[in-house]
Amino acid sequence: GWAQAAPKDGKNYRIAFIARAQGDSFAAWLADSVVKEVKKYPDTRVTVFDGQSKNELIASHIENAVTSKYDLILLQPLDSEAQVAPVKEAIAAGVKVVTVNNRINDNSVPAVDADPIQQAEVNAKLAVKQVPQNAKVVVLMGPAGNMHSDKRRESWKKHFFDVRKDVKIV
Repeated sequence: GWAQAAPKDGKNYRIAFIARAQGDSFAAWLADSVVKEVKKYPDTRVTVFDGQSKNELIASHIENAVTSKYDLILLQPLDSEAQVAPVKEAIAAGVKVVTVNNRINDNSVPAVDADPIQQAEVNAKLAVKQVPQNAKVVVLMGPAGNMHSDKRRESWKKHFFDVRKDVKIV
């Protein structure tokens, strides 16, 4: 991690982890995992902020992290477009920002993320073999505006629905 490489200068580091929504079980798990990981670094503290699936609240948390002089903002974006302006303002104010578990629509901002197209492809190819002939299925999407949700759906179309023409989406 970035703190590991930091010089032993006696400085303490503060991270603001802004979760898209603590009511979202995956987001809560991710926040808990970050807290556990940071405990390995005695010179680093993390505070978790709950975005509650509200872009305005997430923007406010970003602004407050800048005002409170955090060293790093780890942001789990809710909306890849809505978070661009607040992130750019934080960076302009001198705070480092890294997005996790999603990206924002600005490739200049560092991100730690998995490839949602590849993730869905693995599942879709297995489903091609396991879903019965002429099955009727329901497609559940993730949050609107979430790049992961959109890209997983594209991958499912390519690797499952385009292959299994017999399957009907109800």
